[in-house]
Amino acid sequence: MIDGTLIPLYTQPSYSGESFFDRMSNYSLNIQIVNTPDRRIIDYALGFVGSRSDSYCWKETHFYREHSTLLGEGCWAWGDAGYPIQEWLVIPYQKPEKDIAENRTFNYQLSRIRVATEHTIGLLRGRFQSLRRLRAKIHNLLDLQFVHLWLHGCITLHCFCFIEEHGLDNGDFLREGLAAEEELAIQEGGGVGDDLEEPRSIALTRAKDFRERLKNKLYSYYGVD
Repeated sequence: MIDGTLIPLYTQPSYSGESFFDRMSNYSLNIQIVNTPDRRIIDYALGFVGSRSDSYCWKETHFYREHSTLLGEGCWAWGDAGYPIQEWLVIPYQKPEKDIAENRTFNYQLSRIRVATEHTIGLLRGRFQSLRRLRAKIHNLLDLQFVHLWLHGCITLHCFCFIEEHGLDNGDFLREGLAAEEELAIQEGGGVGDDLEEPRSIALTRAKDFRERLKNKLYSYYGVD
């Protein structure tokens, strides 16, 4: 499962400051996170400013460029509507297809799967309060590199703690992190991607065909009419 999250900065950077200005009128950094259903972070990418969309950032990641090696045959990842559909990346149906009853059901079930991604990011943000609004001044490239090292450190420590805390109650981290995510969502004013225009191409046709076949297989497996 793939998703991006924005790490707000408490002040505008003086180093290329406007490029950090995001869609929620904050100055921020974008992190792309890949996680498993059990909320474990297995890959992430840093180095993106908040003005860049998840779709743009995603295409710059190692996972995107090396997906044929990282994903086994017949494997795929789940994403939200802010990402481009691929044969190996399944996203929800969008208008007008999402208005078909069985596609609405598919989108609903996909949203239930993707709750694990929201919880993954919520746990990370809840564990480290600095990720709710990073108090770092970025005056030059060295400052920016320090911020990236800080984020690397937070994610690495989180992954270590996640393994060592297996079976322990980390509900407080989750609740605090989800509250922070909710605040960002309120600022954003809703989801993204419903009305994105997709490029017409053979690859897009193959990707949509894969999603359709996947949906039909899932319906058949679970006995859904």
